[in-house]
Amino acid sequence: MSSQFQSYLKSMGIRHLMGPPETPKYNAIAERGNRTIGETAEAMRKSAGLPPSYWGYARMAAAYIRNRCPSRSNPNHHTPYFMRYGKLPDLSHLRIFGSDSMIHIPKSRRNNKLADKAMAAIFMGYSDKFRSYLVIPEGAQAVVPARSIVLDEESAAEKAVKFAEKSKKLVAITAEPKGTSPDGVH
Repeated sequence: MSSQFQSYLKSMGIRHLMGPPETPKYNAIAERGNRTIGETAEAMRKSAGLPPSYWGYARMAAAYIRNRCPSRSNPNHHTPYFMRYGKLPDLSHLRIFGSDSMIHIPKSRRNNKLADKAMAAIFMGYSDKFRSYLVIPEGAQAVVPARSIVLDEESAAEKAVKFAEKSKKLVAITAEPKGTSPDGVH
């Protein structure tokens, strides 16, 4: 750890303690936070019907949302966002992860007047570099920032409801006591 970073921690009133390697039990609070974000991300990814390769984007979106949620560990249950910036976060831009969307194609990227003005994409989260959303355009592999976007959150909500119903059925099937059947006959 650099002396510059140590000075920064000291100036911010942060006491830096290190635990032995490979002993996560010494860092239980951070490990629990990581677990919460990981489980949230996995639920978001699965309810959106996205493959496991998108776990990183789901995790970034989950952390972005989590930093805007009240926390009992902060004074007066403030959000981590409030603790850092001193103001309440604006939540009006939050959207459903994995929503189908249409993004604007700028004039400079269109071949002619009759070219499409929008293209289909999947909403993947929030940019930390620009005031924009992150999307994966149809047929692309990479995430791109997009400001002009229209989301179809109704279809995403319907997917999430179907996922939840499917999950409930799985839980109901696996929750039966040993030696019983669904119709109660032994």
